[in-house]
Amino acid sequence: HNAKRAAAHREAMASDPAYRKRHSERGPRSLSIGPRKLPPWPLGPKGRVERNFSRTCVKPGMLDELFRLRPAMAQELLLAVLIEDSPEEKRDHPINLHYGLAYDEGSYGTAYWKSPFWGWLAIDAESAITTLLQLEAFATSYWQQPPGSRHRRTAGLEVALANGQRKTFVGGHEVYNWPFTNANGHGQLNSAMAALEQWLCNELDAGRAIDGVVERLLKEGQGAAILAVLASVGRYKPDLFKGPLRPLLGTWELYVLESERVKYHGIHFDIMPWAKGGQTTLDYARKWYFAPHRVIDLADAVL
Repeated sequence: HNAKRAAAHREAMASDPAYRKRHSERGPRSLSIGPRKLPPWPLGPKGRVERNFSRTCVKPGMLDELFRLRPAMAQELLLAVLIEDSPEEKRDHPINLHYGLAYDEGSYGTAYWKSPFWGWLAIDAESAITTLLQLEAFATSYWQQPPGSRHRRTAGLEVALANGQRKTFVGGHEVYNWPFTNANGHGQLNSAMAALEQWLCNELDAGRAIDGVVERLLKEGQGAAILAVLASVGRYKPDLFKGPLRPLLGTWELYVLESERVKYHGIHFDIMPWAKGGQTTLDYARKWYFAPHRVIDLADAVL
């Protein structure tokens, strides 16, 4: 439609003197005083994405066949609908950053089954984790220094990895709490982290080892949210702290963040979005959110 309008405009400008004069007399447009436009994000779409299409793609199960048949295409598509299509240099509120992600009103409150990653992890875990880590790194980088900001956040958690190297996972309590808190607009990020947590717990229930996945997440993950996911899985099965999750035990800041998380965990459960789905939905959401391993402190699990 827009292409046809543009072609008609060019033809009229070339062949209709009155039309050309009318448009020429308008003069230059006034300067915009709004946010400065930014080029597309490298991982994001190159242009506008139709919102109904985006909302369809993030619904559970909608991309499952694509995940099976064309994982590389699915990776490109999912990042394109999750990352904003019209970046701007704007002043985000410090406690409600949008992390460069597309607005999604349906992703409030956070739940693992709301994320397309939940189905993808069951179908092709390797490809799903690759894409999830790209999304996590993008959002973490945005948190560290939003476009236009002169200040770079330096908060992080240093972990001594099993190979002897020390690595800093970027982020303060906001990033750490992504798997546990609700978000207005960018909740797909939070639900993706929750999906990773639940999938790892399900793998343990099925008797499958997760040592390799844990090693990969510690090696490739960028932000504190990855540590939050791993700590939650460790609370689900504390024996993991004797093995692949042992590196987490020496990071004292982790215990501080965990203490704060437990203190405010109940506050973040908003009944309203779940009640709209009926009593069964509310009961299921409550049972998952207040699962035993999610309401205990890391220190208690370790001891």
